[in-house]
Amino acid sequence: LVRAFSDMHTVSCKYCLSRTPPVYNLHAVRMPEYGSIIPSAIGNEVKMARLWVERKEDGTWVGHKDDKAEIVFGHGDGLFTPGDLLKIALAGCGGLSSQFAVESALGKNKGARVIVDGTYDPDSDAYINFSEQLVVDAADAHLSDGDAQKLKERIRRHVDKSCTVMHTLNEAPSTRLDITIRR
Repeated sequence: LVRAFSDMHTVSCKYCLSRTPPVYNLHAVRMPEYGSIIPSAIGNEVKMARLWVERKEDGTWVGHKDDKAEIVFGHGDGLFTPGDLLKIALAGCGGLSSQFAVESALGKNKGARVIVDGTYDPDSDAYINFSEQLVVDAADAHLSDGDAQKLKERIRRHVDKSCTVMHTLNEAPSTRLDITIRR
């Protein structure tokens, strides 16, 4: 059984630290059941989501979050690939980051559709860029050109300030892989 997990980026991100209360006495906590260490904090409480994936007998994979959220992925029809999940994370972050600006201007439960695409380079087996299109249906609001422009600028500010996934992709962070063989 292969298990891997990640933690949320918020504590170590220079962008996030400028937007959140300071974190004091940051230290690592060993999680023996996963054989890894994740960040934690004392003082101002910071909870880190524990994430891991497990392969199922049918060959699909399930991503788990310690609050019981799950997502199935893999290769094949009807499944998200890991690359798809990366793009969904980017689109989802843009959507969530824009939500306050959209609802403030258009009303509760109004939202956007975020379409994301990426250019894949098979030689490096990596995405070399992403593009997002955030579409807000404001037809019911009858916004003037000036109000539509102001909303567009406000959405841009919210996404630029709050989209951790975009910040992370733009910073090209390093990753570390530790491998443990249990016997």
